[in-house]
Amino acid sequence: MSQDKLPGPWRAAWHGMGRWRWLWLALLLVWASLVPLEAMK
Repeated sequence: MSQDKLPGPWRAAWHGMGRWRWLWLALLLVWASLVPLEAMK
């Protein structure tokens, strides 16, 4: 996905997160992988 296609506010928020964006992305991926595991219990 090209960042050029993002609307202004989203792009501003993305750049505003700075170095933390990758931490949030990693947490989101971990959470997304854990939810199905919890649901299968």
